Amino acid sequence: RGLSSRRWHTVLDRGLVTLEGADSRKLLQGLTTANVDRLGEDGKPLYTGFLNAQGRVLGAGFLLPARDGGVVLDVDAAVALSLTKHLSRYKLRSKVKITDRSSEFRVCVGGGPDAAAAPAGDALAGDGAAWSDPRLACLGWRALLPRGADGGSLAPGSTAVPAALQ
Repeated sequence: RGLSSRRWHTVLDRGLVTLEGADSRKLLQGLTTANVDRLGEDGKPLYTGFLNAQGRVLGAGFLLPARDGGVVLDVDAAVALSLTKHLSRYKLRSKVKITDRSSEFRVCVGGGPDAAAAPAGDALAGDGAAWSDPRLACLGWRALLPRGADGGSLAPGSTAVPAALQ
């Protein structure tokens, strides 16, 4: 199904990695193409590339602000595990806990002719957060939801990360 309607769709090939701890953003600052200091500044996540030691791109994804300076990474599912291992190599003595949470949460997208407009409050059943795609307004909205979530409400326009991810 396409995104031509005002409906939400689960993106099957996305994975989620969480970084918790005081040094989460500091660790990512040297391993991504984004300025992590700007994360959450304007209420939007950042789109970034993840780099290896030689500066080659390992993958791309979104950085979402989390409580206590933590970060949630929305990345391609094919690179979630290898990215978790890669980040762990550079962790050293940093105060960071890195966890692949792909089996616990799903990424959903919403779009259509009016994709730039905020989704309706009940547009998606579940408990999570929604944000406009920072790349282009026509790409609509993205959301994180617990897998199997059927009830609750989605907070349109919120960049808050679900409590279970924090």
